[in-house]
Amino acid sequence: MRMATFGRAVVLLGLLTGFVWAQSFTREDVLDILQKHVQQVAQDHDGVYVLRDPETGRTLKLKLLKFHSSVRRIQNYGFFACAEFQPVGSDPEQRYDIDFWVKPEDGTLKVMEARIHKEPYKLSGEWVMKSRQPQPWWWAIAGEHGGEAVGGERRAWEVKATIDEYVKKNAARSGGYFTLPDDKTGQTLQLEMVRIHDPVRKLMKTGQYFACVDFREKDGPPEKLWDLDFWVAPKGGSLEVVQVKVHKEPKFVDGQWVKQPRYKWEGEEVREISFEVYDYGEA
Repeated sequence: MRMATFGRAVVLLGLLTGFVWAQSFTREDVLDILQKHVQQVAQDHDGVYVLRDPETGRTLKLKLLKFHSSVRRIQNYGFFACAEFQPVGSDPEQRYDIDFWVKPEDGTLKVMEARIHKEPYKLSGEWVMKSRQPQPWWWAIAGEHGGEAVGGERRAWEVKATIDEYVKKNAARSGGYFTLPDDKTGQTLQLEMVRIHDPVRKLMKTGQYFACVDFREKDGPPEKLWDLDFWVAPKGGSLEVVQVKVHKEPKFVDGQWVKQPRYKWEGEEVREISFEVYDYGEA
């Protein structure tokens, strides 16, 4: 009973700490840091904002039109804002909606990721914006029911957020690409994250969580994808990545790239976990 009480106290302390750092920054702070981010990127690229699209492997050249007024907050995970951009050199009616993930670190705000939320799509002769699928983990939780997970269970979006942050921090230390020593070849892979697969699963024997993630090689063709497995474990009221391993490697077969498995699961009891969220609010 004492251990259970202590565990709940650790989780509560973590939530309160996250609440404090989140509340110390305002909507204006978030939008200010993003304005500076866009201006700096544009300054470094002849006046245009460049964004790498991991889904297609293309680099977009964009012009900022406006930031939306709403800034959302997910407790312990950061702030999320959205901006409207126009592609440079294209039909002026085309629009992209770009999401930005901003997180407090060491007393300041850091831009963690920019990702396409909606892309231009021509419908009946007019340009509209269509949501990109699959959506980032911070949108996957928006329509779910609130409430804290029962019995300390973590949600799928929390596992995805942990993996996403792990990849981003690794890439920041490694020239912008996620690096992983290949335990089969000894080669160090340089990779760009494309998407985290659904569903996220819990391994019942170990209590760890598990997800597959697609990556593209540095300077590789869009269709040449690696499938990496990530193991995520609870620690001190939060989650951490404890193992990463190549599950499927790209092979060129009959004129196309396919993912060839290196191993398969045998005997591990797994189950899917939900997308529910315990906090979701405005900054």
